[in-house]
Amino acid sequence: MELSVGELAGRSGVAVSAIHFYEAKGLIRSSRNSGNQRRFPRETLRRGAGV
Repeated sequence: MELSVGELAGRSGVAVSAIHFYEAKGLIRSSRNSGNQRRFPRETLRRGAGV
């Protein structure tokens, strides 16, 4: 299951802007769905990099 940026932010307690920052720095990765929305793997929640 993949999470939207809002779901990831809500579950991790990290701001959406911080998630975008981490992604821009290459600390986390996302894919895009058919609607061009970012999707993050659930493993991102278990990473120790603050997300």
